Amino acid sequence: MNQDLLFYTEMLAAAVALIGVWLTSRKQLHGWTLGLVGSIIYTAIFFVSGLYAESVLQIFYAFMGVYGWLKWKNETSPDETSVKRMPLRMFLISVLTTSALSLLAGAFLDRFSDSTVPYLDASLAAAGLVITLLMAQRFVENWLAWIVVDLVSAALYFYRELHITAVVYLFFTAMALYGYFHWKRELRAA
Repeated sequence: MNQDLLFYTEMLAAAVALIGVWLTSRKQLHGWTLGLVGSIIYTAIFFVSGLYAESVLQIFYAFMGVYGWLKWKNETSPDETSVKRMPLRMFLISVLTTSALSLLAGAFLDRFSDSTVPYLDASLAAAGLVITLLMAQRFVENWLAWIVVDLVSAALYFYRELHITAVVYLFFTAMALYGYFHWKRELRAA
């Protein structure tokens, strides 16, 4: 992909993704729709940039966009649509799952790809996968995990010279802070 095309594609993906995350932080159904579109675009961007696990993660995000949209669309009762705290058991399962996926995917990328950051790439992808599932379940703690993942991702994207995407991930960090406090306020009010 030539640099001009990559730049404009990255700008489009960034705009769509930012709006999608903003809408999701506001618990708006179409945040998932825009997340789906942004993920499809970012799949290509990350692949041509040698971030293979991130590229595969974007495919997962696209499927999660459909899942999240269907889940949120079909939930109608207050119990289904309300924000909730994550049980300790779910937290432990999430950490163990993320760790195992990170090690497996990192070893695979290290052995079978030309990735210069196989374990970091794999860890961010694994965390993103697990956190997205937690978001679809409306666990308020998902936003705290996104803050960490978004900051580390921003650093990785600066390193890979995806500057627009790196800045987008800094905005995602701010939106994750907003989402956390917005959802926490809703949790306290319930």
